[in-house]
This record gives sequence, structure tokens and C-alpha cells, in this order.
Amino acid sequence: ALNDHKDLGVSNTTLRNDCSGTAAIDSPSVFVSCTASKPQDAADRSNAVANALKEVLALETKAIYDQLNKNLQQRTDQDLAILASKTNKPAQRSVAGTDLQHVNDLGLQLAQEQVRAEQGVKFTTPALVPTKSGLKADALDAGIGALVGVIIAMIACWVLADRRRLVEDAELPARITGARLLGEVPALRGAASRPLTRFAEMPAPPFGFVAAGLWGSIESGTLIVSGAEHDAGTTTTTASIAAAFARDGRRVAVIDADGRGRGISRLAGVTEGTAGLSDVLTHRAPLEDSLRAVELGDGSSVAVLAAGRAEPDLASLLRTRAMSETLERLREWYDLVIIDTPPLTSDPEVASLARHADGLLLVVARNTRLRRLTRLRERLPLLNIAVLGYVFNRDQHAEVTLVRNRSASRA
Repeated sequence: ALNDHKDLGVSNTTLRNDCSGTAAIDSPSVFVSCTASKPQDAADRSNAVANALKEVLALETKAIYDQLNKNLQQRTDQDLAILASKTNKPAQRSVAGTDLQHVNDLGLQLAQEQVRAEQGVKFTTPALVPTKSGLKADALDAGIGALVGVIIAMIACWVLADRRRLVEDAELPARITGARLLGEVPALRGAASRPLTRFAEMPAPPFGFVAAGLWGSIESGTLIVSGAEHDAGTTTTTASIAAAFARDGRRVAVIDADGRGRGISRLAGVTEGTAGLSDVLTHRAPLEDSLRAVELGDGSSVAVLAAGRAEPDLASLLRTRAMSETLERLREWYDLVIIDTPPLTSDPEVASLARHADGLLLVVARNTRLRRLTRLRERLPLLNIAVLGYVFNRDQHAEVTLVRNRSASRA
């Protein structure tokens, strides 16, 4: 077919060496490319090869369809002859419509194949050489694209920076959530920063001011302690406030409602297999046998109800009548019931307990992500519970005061 394109001024051998074809994977298409010193020559040669390929494929396709049509025609003639012999009449005169169904199907297939043969191979996208105006337009498009890319990158960086903004100031949570600051707990350094493993080790002095602030809001009843995100220090806050109230002569009970973290249970020295909250709510164990008295080392103690056996949906159990009855009995026995819970921004336990409690204490740690604090603000109105205030944990500015208070209390 390339013999008809001698006006290109090159031999077929050159075309074969300079041009190549690639079949598309996801469509019945063939892409022809050609290299030449001049763009126009490359385009002309690509189009010549593509047209030649079109002609060859058209001829081959027509030959295939012609043979198929011939075979269909033979089958149609044979079926008509059989029908004629069955009726002893010419088939085209009087044959039942149902008997002609097969012949009609063959005729329809024959017509379809004829249309396909006439269509042949299509070629609708020739190679073109860009003009100078086209090159300028491409350059302009590239410049606009680069500018848009820079703008998008700047927006992305701003969004990421906003998502990574951290809470550094103890007053910022008050401005965002509307809650009042009850106390700043310093970041522990040196020997004071060792992990706390027992209730007796709770740093009561820095939480004394927090307990005093809570005293005016909730002298008795049920208090929920929750944070903006995991590892905010809710367990330490719960245990320390409980210890502070107990040392002031209050009867205090602490409930571990964090079925995954189980921080209160560990501080009380309770193993996971010991009966606790989940066992009481599912009536596997009585409340009286599940409470554990934890001595604080100075004659005072705190009653602890551990998390109990792991439950797949503890939040549902916390909404049951059994939970209401459990809290009613605990309020009869103790002045204050403090419940340690996972973050209300990611876990449903706080929402389940809100209707049973008299107040909510928030714990916000330094370097908490700002978006978490914003999410906390959005969820607080849904709980329908009084927010008594928040504790700012791991504050850098109160560090020296804490260490001195701890040293003085030990002396």
C-alpha cells in the first residue's frame, strides 16, 4: 500500500525504520508515530503509514466479511430449500411465519455483516504540526497551569498547616470551647516524670487547685472526666482528683469506663480478668463484690470499679437501666463518683453516660491538635451536660512550681 505514497520522497525502508505502531489495550485503535528531522515530515510520514494501514485493514476486513456473507447466504438458501420441500410449495409463496423465523434471523445477520463490511476501518485523527500561534498557546497554557499548580500547592500547605496547628496556650481552650480553666498541670521533668503506677503516687498537690475549683460546682454527684484526644492525661487527672477529694475526707468512688485504655484499672492493680463495670452491667457479678478499696497511704482510700471483662459494645451497656441503677447505688454510698472515659471526640462512651452525670470535666493537653478541640466544641452542645471546666495538662510554664510543691510535700 505504501507504493501509492512516493510523493513523500523517502523509501519504504526509511518509513519502516522511522515509523512504529502501537495497539491500544483498552480500545480497537492503533497509534502510529514517526521520527524525522522536520516536524512536518514526521507528521506526513505518520499519516501516510496510518492511511496505508487503513487501506490494508479495510481490504482484509472486507475479505473476511465477504466470506462470512457467502457462508450465510449458502445457509439461507439451504434452509429455504428445506422449507420448500416440506410444504411442496415454493418457499417464497406460502410458508408459516414460525417456520421462517430461522431464515429471517439469518437474513438479519446477513444484513448486519454487510453493513460492517461497508464501514471498513475508520481513521479520524491525523497527525498535525503545531503552528507558532499554537506553540504560544501551549506556552501560555503551561504558564497558567504552573501558576494554578503553585496556588493549589499553597492552599494545600495552608490546609495542612491549619490541620497541624497545636494548642500551646492554656487560655486557648477557653476561647474555643467556652469552658473555664480550672488548673494548669505542669509537664513533669526528671525523676518526677516517671510513669505513675499506683493511686498512692498520684501528684495530688498540682490537682489541689483543680479540686478546689470543682468543689464549688459539684460537692456530690457524678463527674465524667474526658479529653479532646487520646493520651491527654484523663486517667491521671481522674485518679489525682479522686485522691485529692479522698484526702479531704470525701467518700470517693472511681469507675473505669474506658474499656480499651483501662488506665484506672491498672493504677488500682486490677487485672483484666477481675470483675468490674461490664460484669455488673451484664449481671455476671454483683456491684458489692466488684468494688475494690485502694489505699492512698495516709489513711484515706478510694473505691475503684474496674473496667471488667472486655465487651464489644460497652457504649450500649452504658445506656441501659443497669447503668442507671449502678450509679444510683454508688451515689448512696459515696459523696462523689468520678468516671474515667475515652475522648468524646472519637468514642461514644461519654454520650452514653452524659444523661447519668451531673457534670463534665475536660482534659486538654499541650500540643493537642486544634481541629480536635474544634470538634470537641461542636459536640459539647449535643451532650446536654454541664461543662464544669477543663484542666490544661503538661503546661510548660508551671513546671517549676510543680516540682517545688512535690518536693515540699515529700519533705
